[in-house]
Amino acid sequence: MSSGVGKFIEISEALHQNDVYGISQSSREPFHSSFLAWTFDRYPSLIAPVLKPDLPATLEYREPLRSLREHKKLDLVVFHQGYMPVVVELKLTSSLTRKQLEEYNKKTITSVVKKPTKVDECQRIALTMLETSGLPEQLGWQTLSFEDVIRRIQFEGDNTYRLNSFHGALFKEYFQMIDLLCELKNTVGNVRLSDPLDLPFLKKEEGEFIKERDFVRKARFSQMQSLLQSHNSETEVTYQASFSNGTPSIEGFRQLKNHQAALGWQYQNDQLRVALKVGKGTKYPLALDRTGREEFASRKVFSTWFSITSLAEALGSKFNLEKSAQVPSATPEGTKSWVFNSYEPDFVYRYFRLPWLTPDDLLHIDERLMKLAMAIDAA
Repeated sequence: MSSGVGKFIEISEALHQNDVYGISQSSREPFHSSFLAWTFDRYPSLIAPVLKPDLPATLEYREPLRSLREHKKLDLVVFHQGYMPVVVELKLTSSLTRKQLEEYNKKTITSVVKKPTKVDECQRIALTMLETSGLPEQLGWQTLSFEDVIRRIQFEGDNTYRLNSFHGALFKEYFQMIDLLCELKNTVGNVRLSDPLDLPFLKKEEGEFIKERDFVRKARFSQMQSLLQSHNSETEVTYQASFSNGTPSIEGFRQLKNHQAALGWQYQNDQLRVALKVGKGTKYPLALDRTGREEFASRKVFSTWFSITSLAEALGSKFNLEKSAQVPSATPEGTKSWVFNSYEPDFVYRYFRLPWLTPDDLLHIDERLMKLAMAIDAA
């Protein structure tokens, strides 16, 4: 653990010495898409081989190469004569979601290829630093890591292009920044099964290196999502890592076949939330207020799911759920005591304070809870 702290500080200090990294902090992902667009425009012979698609396009354009930043809310669109147009979406320090990619596909149809039948005549690239768990490929996108792109640009530059001194220095600083971020992700951001998923020294809300801590936490939770998906590939089960309210979260839910709900769990801020999703925000037709959701979750069929005794039996004695269970909050007026905690707009839950859960712990919890959800669905 102490070596992780030292490595984190060492890399973070090096990043703060990098001029391009300092400039990029005000806009983050827009900075990187602007830099990539500038590279396309200024050095097309350098950048085109990096992202150029293999198949010729049926569509033709007047200019040999034209890049558009924030074109119809797409990060970067490149028109290259004789080839498919290229749409690039950048996610440097955040995870891609299915909803985002589906929305990007719609924008590609309306703003680039014009017809739904022609969406595959556009190369769609998800350029990311974090793990994607194969999600882009499921929706017709190609995943490229920043590491891959930088290596290809360096190769092309070393072999085919001589840059002027200023641009050469600029590329050098940019490459060093990406290398440092990759090192941070691959060392401190790399999870070990027996270490806490959310490392204690990363959870400070003040002090130095806040953005770097956030980046590492996102990297670790994204990797946890990949671990869960590799252990359970059932189509009814979905996993998602996200970042909200300044902290990362990871969750897994099983869509029930016989009930208008999904059962699952979420881990964030030392809280293990055992939850039921229903209503807005899900694929189910119900739209319930909090009282309605409480009544729905109180149905007899879900009694085992929210029983602390049943959950303790399912997960085992290690987690001591009886002592870690938290009491739901009362209404603001104090006139009603809720049975469950609730997030607007779509789920109710009970939670247990379980600090420092490891990836091994979460894999165990997920396996047991998914089996319990399946049994409830079959009952």
